[in-house]
Amino acid sequence: MGIGKEAAEQLKEETVARQQQFQAASDRAALTAQNKEANWSALVTALQRDVAEFVENFPPAQTQYLQADLLNSNNLTIATRVQPLLKIEVLRDYQRSGVVVITMRQKRGYEDTVGETPTFGYVPEGFTDGSRVYTPEQFASEILEDVTEFFRPDTN
Repeated sequence: MGIGKEAAEQLKEETVARQQQFQAASDRAALTAQNKEANWSALVTALQRDVAEFVENFPPAQTQYLQADLLNSNNLTIATRVQPLLKIEVLRDYQRSGVVVITMRQKRGYEDTVGETPTFGYVPEGFTDGSRVYTPEQFASEILEDVTEFFRPDTN
């Protein structure tokens, strides 16, 4: 086979690979858009259920009044009401079709506050971090890990 033919074959293969990548990205975007509302609802349901179960089975969470409240249609807040304080906001962004998870911890008094920092930055409803795709239940369990870490004896 000549050099020209090899170059043409290689270029064809690259073109097909790029087209397949583009089609896969388009398919994922369409699926995410189609399931946007259902994914958000499933995430909210899973987090509320998981937090309620955690509180029911872990007395320190009960005494600190840990709750998961849907403040409005795009803001789920998981928070304690007694120090040490934990506040996790799962915010839905209608403009970009995704969620941001922000965590604030306050151990004892204001001088120990760990500021509001994105735990998950921006995650498209789908839910993906680019390397793996989460179901709403898997994403909820990732967020709940922050709650369990907060209640570990060595972190308070």
